[in-house]
Amino acid sequence: MTKANDIEMVRLGGMTSAEQEQYEKNKIEINKKVSSLITEAAKNAKLGHCILCQKPCSSFCNSHSIPQFALRRIAEDGNVMLPLQDELLTIGKHTGVNKAGTFHTICRECDSRVFQLYENPNTYNSKPTDQMLAQIALKDILLMISNRNQEREQYKLVGAQAEFLRGFAEEKIYWGNCDLRDYGEKLEYAKRSLDNQKTNRYYLCFYDLLDYVVPYAAQSSITLISDFEDNVVNNIYSQKQGYRIKDIHVAVFPLKSTSAILLFIEDGVTRYRKFYRSLRKLTKEDQLAAINYLVFSYTENVFMNPTTHKELKKNGSFMDMCRKSTDFRSQTPFPLDDPLEVAVKEFSLSKRNEIPNLLSREYAL
Repeated sequence: MTKANDIEMVRLGGMTSAEQEQYEKNKIEINKKVSSLITEAAKNAKLGHCILCQKPCSSFCNSHSIPQFALRRIAEDGNVMLPLQDELLTIGKHTGVNKAGTFHTICRECDSRVFQLYENPNTYNSKPTDQMLAQIALKDILLMISNRNQEREQYKLVGAQAEFLRGFAEEKIYWGNCDLRDYGEKLEYAKRSLDNQKTNRYYLCFYDLLDYVVPYAAQSSITLISDFEDNVVNNIYSQKQGYRIKDIHVAVFPLKSTSAILLFIEDGVTRYRKFYRSLRKLTKEDQLAAINYLVFSYTENVFMNPTTHKELKKNGSFMDMCRKSTDFRSQTPFPLDDPLEVAVKEFSLSKRNEIPNLLSREYAL
């Protein structure tokens, strides 16, 4: 863990040898409990209607948060790998393409109708259109809403079952509700954009079509903490009522013989201006290194080619980068240090060349 006085940034996965030993002794029982909690939370989080059309719905579409054409391109024997696949309980040894990054909040009709453009690999031979960007953003937001709804139900169960974790669970539920408020606003923005309302558009910060196939697929909205000069972009710990988090959308889509890489934001958002202007001044290789860093340090919605994953598991710096989180622990109830300052150092883009750049030609499939 990275430590600054009385604040430690929490890492995902990565059990100590003692924790691993304890887990192995009680593996079956622990897996059953975790699996049961996740199943019950998913049941409690299930909606009675489609988020998009609002029609009553009892059977939701198995929506993919990354287009299947991208996942299939990097799969081996129908399987892909999460970066922390081996470190997450109940996740399994691999993930089938049909189950990779799926969520269930919209009906089949909406899923097949709304996302046709961006889920067609042939549309990436030229710069993505406004409609494609709106569709990508909408899919990102739907995934985040689904995740937060389920996480909220998980924390409710944790708080009810473990008294000593009740305060922690209540805090996570509070922040999750704040996220859902923000995502609800972003959902409406994306829906209006799809309806061709001129006041709701997206600005393409970066687009490149590489002439080789990269070994992973990713799609997500991420909350950038700081830019290339470590200036704050989003104060992720702000408790001000009127403060709104502004995301940037990132997508890495491996195609038949090329790869599409793109970054975009809501039109009119100024806080990312220094970031994307600095990005454009970098060499192409450094641009790709920066985007590669954003993917593996900020989002979990990334799936890797199994052979590449096997090779990268041996790289300690890479695996540690994938374990980053914005959660923190404090040695005191009221931290003397500013967690935002610690997070800026933790996620600094100056670290982008400390891990292998999987977007470079060196790692092409």
